[in-house]
Amino acid sequence: MKAARKTQQRMLVAAAISSLFALEEQTAQAADIRVEVTGSNIKRVEGEGALPVQVINRDDILRSGSTNAMELMNLISANNSLGNVSLPNIIGAATFSNQTASLRGLGGNSTLVLVNGKRLGTFAGGVTAAEGVNLAAIPLAAIERVEVLKDGASAIYGSDAIGGVINFIMRQDFTGIDATAFYGAPTRSGGGDQYQVFATLGGGDLGKDKWNAFFSIDYSEQKPLDQKDRDFSKTSFIPSGASPVGTTSGQTFPGFIYDPATGAGIGNPNYPDCGPYHIAFGGRCRYDPSQVPGVESIPDTKQLNLFGTARYQINADWQAYVTGLYSRQETRFIIQPTPLSDQVATTATPSGNSEIILQPNTPFYPHAFAAANGVDGQPLGVRYRCVECGNRDNKDTNEAWQIVAGLKGTWKDWDWDGSFNYSQNTSNERPVGGFYLYTQIVPLLNSGVVTV
Repeated sequence: MKAARKTQQRMLVAAAISSLFALEEQTAQAADIRVEVTGSNIKRVEGEGALPVQVINRDDILRSGSTNAMELMNLISANNSLGNVSLPNIIGAATFSNQTASLRGLGGNSTLVLVNGKRLGTFAGGVTAAEGVNLAAIPLAAIERVEVLKDGASAIYGSDAIGGVINFIMRQDFTGIDATAFYGAPTRSGGGDQYQVFATLGGGDLGKDKWNAFFSIDYSEQKPLDQKDRDFSKTSFIPSGASPVGTTSGQTFPGFIYDPATGAGIGNPNYPDCGPYHIAFGGRCRYDPSQVPGVESIPDTKQLNLFGTARYQINADWQAYVTGLYSRQETRFIIQPTPLSDQVATTATPSGNSEIILQPNTPFYPHAFAAANGVDGQPLGVRYRCVECGNRDNKDTNEAWQIVAGLKGTWKDWDWDGSFNYSQNTSNERPVGGFYLYTQIVPLLNSGVVTV
């Protein structure tokens, strides 16, 4: 019994030693596997690199609860709110509904966005402070992981990578069918509902079949939410703030009267009965756009994303691949009626603004109000809000195409990758209602034929 026990102990020691050598051999083999790392032209062990790269894997994406690439990027600390543009930012701004990232706060034009290491076309409607790649063109359902280089990489990629690089690595080697439907609704009524459908389909094994193909479709809708339907946004007047008037406006309906000779304000003839969507403050009326029905904090958005990829293993060293991407984004947003006054600039008039002057001989001249203020008989300037014109209603339609086809492999001690990349972006903004020609309305209002 004693000899058998010693033999058993020796066998356990031998097994442990052999396991240790096997573990070291597996570790050495794993270290030999080289992958492409964002920010380097040389293949490295995953996680190895001289520059800081944050990796967000598929599980992280699912746990984040993000419904699009823009929401996912907003969870990255290096993606600074200074310089980036999201859907709520487009309200009242000329961004053409672009959605950009801004690594280190340097803006979308200094943040390089890649898909599988290839450049994606720059947004067609890019304007100052809203330049760069439109993140809405990237389908969330097709993303395997995201590599975020938090340091500049202009030496490798060019000047558009001064802020850093975001590389969206799409799913590969997926087989089967995966579909998800999502519906989200705010806890309060008023709008803001979300609908989303993801579907992915893949087949083929590179090792066995020498091919693999993957296709993804992503469709989503974001319903609008009015500013008046939330307590935090239902008014632009902040009486307890350092600037209590907030973002209220001096262009009112009826108009605010001022002296065009000096620019000094006189007052509102209807004060203190300022009417709906106005506040009475400081002896005058101010227009509060947040109270106006239909003025949105979240716009009405429809988004379609398609992505497909196919790979064929020619031999042990060479692989052919092709990827295609299509995106269509429709965004409709509504803001308050247009103001008209000496404070609103326009190049459509000789004066460079939309100044309205009411002459004493017109039938709408407020003689009693002017006399009470000692200016009767003088021309009066009017700062006016064209409420009769209705809310300004815009619709942006953005489309993006990309196709990449190439060959990659190894030859002797060299890794090589040659590809053809074609991208096309289009942007169209169309006014739906509430807009007018300054060249027509300013002369009309100055004619005295109509009242303001």
